[in-house]
Amino acid sequence: ETVASALKLYESCSELKEFISSLKSSSSSSSSSSTSEEEEDEYTFRDNEEEEEDDVNIDTVRRKLQQEGGSGLTIIKTAVQTILPLLDPPPHDSIFGFDVMRGCMLSRYVGAKQLWVKNENGGGAVDVLYIPATHRAKSSSSSGGNHKIEKAVLYCNPNAGLAEIATGMSFMGGNTSSYRASSSSSSSLQRPNSGSSSDDSSSSFSEPNCWTDYYIEEGYDVFLFNYSGYGRSFGNDFGSRVFSCCGFNSSAQKRSNGGVYKDGCMARIQRIFYSLFFGFKPTSESIKNDAVIVAKHIVNAIGVEHLVIHGESIGGMAAACAAKELCISTSGGTTTSCPTALSGGGGGELDEQRKKQPSLLFCDRTFCNLEAVAQRLVGSWTGNAIRLLTPLWNMDVAGDFLASNCAKIVANDAADSIIANTSSLKSGLSFAYEMKKGNSKGVGWILDAPLEYRMADWENVGVNDSKFVKSRSCHTQAPIWPADKHISPEEAFCFAACARRIGKLATTAKRNGVRRSHDSISSGADMDEEEGIEITAVEEGNGVSTISARSSLSMMQRIDQTGLIQMEAWNLLACCDGLCGSVLGTAVKDGFDSTVSWLCDLVTFGGQIVSNAAEKRLLQERKNDAPDVNVTDSGISVISSDFDLRPSDYAEDDDSEGVYPIPIPEVTEKLKRILDRLDEITSDGAINSKIEIKYCIGMLDYIVARLSSKTHVSRSAQSRLFGDVKDGTPIGSFLNLNCGHNNQYSAEEREKLTSLMNRACSDAHAV
Repeated sequence: ETVASALKLYESCSELKEFISSLKSSSSSSSSSSTSEEEEDEYTFRDNEEEEEDDVNIDTVRRKLQQEGGSGLTIIKTAVQTILPLLDPPPHDSIFGFDVMRGCMLSRYVGAKQLWVKNENGGGAVDVLYIPATHRAKSSSSSGGNHKIEKAVLYCNPNAGLAEIATGMSFMGGNTSSYRASSSSSSSLQRPNSGSSSDDSSSSFSEPNCWTDYYIEEGYDVFLFNYSGYGRSFGNDFGSRVFSCCGFNSSAQKRSNGGVYKDGCMARIQRIFYSLFFGFKPTSESIKNDAVIVAKHIVNAIGVEHLVIHGESIGGMAAACAAKELCISTSGGTTTSCPTALSGGGGGELDEQRKKQPSLLFCDRTFCNLEAVAQRLVGSWTGNAIRLLTPLWNMDVAGDFLASNCAKIVANDAADSIIANTSSLKSGLSFAYEMKKGNSKGVGWILDAPLEYRMADWENVGVNDSKFVKSRSCHTQAPIWPADKHISPEEAFCFAACARRIGKLATTAKRNGVRRSHDSISSGADMDEEEGIEITAVEEGNGVSTISARSSLSMMQRIDQTGLIQMEAWNLLACCDGLCGSVLGTAVKDGFDSTVSWLCDLVTFGGQIVSNAAEKRLLQERKNDAPDVNVTDSGISVISSDFDLRPSDYAEDDDSEGVYPIPIPEVTEKLKRILDRLDEITSDGAINSKIEIKYCIGMLDYIVARLSSKTHVSRSAQSRLFGDVKDGTPIGSFLNLNCGHNNQYSAEEREKLTSLMNRACSDAHAV
């Protein structure tokens, strides 16, 4: 069917090509002669150039450069003129800039204001924009008074993000009457308003195109700010004072730093010198400090009852630090325990301390530390280089996240193209919990597998068969639950080596089958005696070509039985569902450490996915028998079907096995049958494959038993709904995304986020 469609498409393209050729003007034919003459001259010129290539010398090159770009002095002058604006940008004299963008943004939101938050300790001030929730803005404007803010969101910008564009660069956001009227007429989307207003204009609105619109429609006030050094926010002026003490004219500085812009060579040199050595430059510490002072101002000065700190990308580093500092300031300077989190009411002093803690920390598509991101974007050498160049910077986002004793959400897309899955906050947290007993130092960095596994992979032999390195740490026995509470690094790397070995054997078997198929065609084998690859399309009775089917069948017939079993085993492992957005095959392709991170993610956050599926199943089963009965954490029991995240109608699609990940219990069941088939084969390849497959089965069985245990199910259910905050060691609720790094959340993802936010800000779960 595919080939038939391709043939029809080819015929249509041929007809279109002939039709376009017939539309060409007659003038093209008249100009063809002149064009051919020009082409001949061009070819003659090229031939002359090729003949002169052997005689090229320094003088020839210099003359050619002078002809194309002028003299050498002109080239140097052009280069300097290109670099100088980068070192000393000219003043922005146009009225169209951030001031206009800020004014337009504030005019589109009812009750929006601007305020400055001073940094009393380090100096400088942060430019903050306040946008009230839609229902609050209307009630405040109608009553003419100030209302106490019940819940608000502090949004920390991503890399290169500015508050002026946090509401969308298309200028489509807003909640004014004119905007809502236009959006209501252009959109038929209906959604209930989160606020108490019954205004008809708020019952119909377009899909939110930015975080600000989403939050204000859900009933949250929004605080936006620029980091020091961005927009109008500025840091301390210590460098400016030192610059003036050195005898330089402070008026040579930028006008944004208090000076008057002057023209002239000396003024430009002073500005460049000031910018390079004395001017304020944003750092990781300044970014985190800005978020801390703004968060404390919102809680202490403004008096917000429930504060949600949302950090996106690099903003997650600022958000995690702000949440940690607020927890420390309200818990006596320690984060190991948080007694105020237990107080749901009584005690005025404790209740006031509880309100000063963040109700929710939301780290959105961020990293565990900046070094891990750089290693996978640039190279492994960048980790130590960053540590060497910035020894005083603390970029341990995972450590700050763990130290924040409040309700937390970690959102991640495993297919993020900017922050690799292994260097994400999700993987950093899971690796710290599973492999390092909660220590977040160095998590996410590229790890080298044990030498015996690397040598075995290089020699292309089994995991235990290296000739150059004797296996010391290879575990032939997979962990067993409940004897083994955690997976050791040696066991994790052994699993990674076994999975990689099975993948290499399957790939080799497939390549050998393709090679033998091509060899049979080149040797002229009789197609009647031995079926080969069809070269021409053969139309069947229904008009469908069978080229692909015959080719695949021929290739499979030329692979031995052991190779077929190895390919089948790898297909199962490659599609094994990791429950956190990634399959095992993707992790194996990325390296040993990626497979280890895949395991850690699975046992740390996969339990939340399984417990959620089990809870939904139990609620559905009890819906008819006892509709009013709530499923408690202790009453959740997990079965094999709870690992299956495929849609209920997936079996209707013939290609479903290649679209949806395969649940772990199904993978282990089929691998055990494959292992039984290998027992009947006595070849060396079958014997070597049994070791790797057996270990993978043991590891996956351990994961299923661990995630299905009552203790793990109860703990995962509590973490998913912020119940572990009372224990003082919250790991956070995991939110699996499919929107990439910069795109907006889907409707389903926003619905999950709204449910978690409302739960965290409710009185029963406020911390």
